[in-house]
Amino acid sequence: MLAAMRNTVSGIFAKTLLFFLVVTFAVWGIGDIVRGGPTDGTLVRVGESDITAQEFGRELQMVQRNAEGSIPPEVLNSPMLRQQVLERMVQTRLMRTASSEMGLAIGDALLAKHTKENPLFQNVDGTFNAEAFMMYLKQSQQNEAMYRKQSTQELSEGLYTRSAELDQLRMPEAYANLLTLNRMQRRSAKLITIAANDTIALDDAELKAYYETQKDSLYMQPETRSIQLAIIDKATITKLTKGDGNAFEELSYTVDDAVAAGSSLKEALDSAKLTATIKTLNVSADAGNSELEREVVAQAFTLNDGEASSLLSSKEGEYFMVGVNNITPATPKAFEAVKQDVITHCREDKGAELAKENALALKKKLNGEASLDAQIAAAQAAGASVRDTGLLARPDVSASKDIPEALHHGMFDADKGDVIGPVALDKGGYALAIVSDINIPSDAKADDKAIGTMRAQLNSQLYQYWMRDVMQRYPVSQVGAMPEQQQ
Repeated sequence: MLAAMRNTVSGIFAKTLLFFLVVTFAVWGIGDIVRGGPTDGTLVRVGESDITAQEFGRELQMVQRNAEGSIPPEVLNSPMLRQQVLERMVQTRLMRTASSEMGLAIGDALLAKHTKENPLFQNVDGTFNAEAFMMYLKQSQQNEAMYRKQSTQELSEGLYTRSAELDQLRMPEAYANLLTLNRMQRRSAKLITIAANDTIALDDAELKAYYETQKDSLYMQPETRSIQLAIIDKATITKLTKGDGNAFEELSYTVDDAVAAGSSLKEALDSAKLTATIKTLNVSADAGNSELEREVVAQAFTLNDGEASSLLSSKEGEYFMVGVNNITPATPKAFEAVKQDVITHCREDKGAELAKENALALKKKLNGEASLDAQIAAAQAAGASVRDTGLLARPDVSASKDIPEALHHGMFDADKGDVIGPVALDKGGYALAIVSDINIPSDAKADDKAIGTMRAQLNSQLYQYWMRDVMQRYPVSQVGAMPEQQQ
């Protein structure tokens, strides 16, 4: 509540709350609790501690009361706000549980100091205003003992949280320079490519077996629909509605009612005195050259057999209706009709499988060679191509198009002479890499900007490790469903 009280000062709460509505703590994994029926019991269990529906209700009411008039009413009553309140309660309970286990204690002097320094309880000159303090207790339905307990918990939670924040971390210059040297290093490798065999001989039995396993994904005749499309004359629409949206809605209702009563598209449009051009088309889901055609097809594939759409307006300002006469389900194409494609795909897949087997066998052989020259000779003797990548920067410093990304990363996690891979290539085949050279500058100094960046990265990593540890020790689990509305 100390944090909540500070946020009530002059609109700051509203800004903070709107920020929380944009950035969610997905890590807690409790978003689905928002959607559910009412409950009077536990909502979330944090370790062995429960957050109850009553606690949530009190917290939500306090947040809504503090933000009233500062943010739109629809936000105050939104499921998103309720989710954010619960997520913050989970975070607070995690900190409280962890700080309690550590035995962090808050003395009277520290509690008094924080209370006096709270802007909500201060006069214009910064002195403590006892009347404002008592008014707060009354409005929040607390007595001094409740305030003391809650505030003490929050202060201990704050101490625990700040213990994991390293904003004031002083990074030793020697360590910063070492990190800079590591970041500036360059490495080269011998890139070994094992091409896929695209001339593998295949018999009909192999091709038919491949076709049977792949026909539902590669060789389908797409679903088609026979539809009736009615393009309605815009001039008639304008004359009947005079540009009034409500009038257009009434016109649409008239057509819908006629269709529901069993009328054809033409009969339904005639009942609303609408002139239209009607044609029958056979379409698939990917059909449509114009924006209107794509909208028509998209609408047609939302309907069941025999159904018709409402009167619709396209993005281009045209009016149409669509009805489905018949649906022809997707079916596999005949083997003979796609045999050439089957040969191509089967040859590619089998060639890639063979290339991977050869790459793994070659890697095993290369690891047994005593020198880089011997490794290169062995790769060439196996029919693989070998080329030098040249000196490359770390992948997080500068990406390279000269080597697959996975091998580029692997180069900087390996030692000289190590064989990395294999990794699949986009055009078939597989690649390996041998780290051939590691070039580290003899001297480098990190400037203040670089040190700041490295410190921030280290801070972020350590905080993530710390938070992961907290959540592993105190698991968060959903128990009940959140009430849809709190009175």
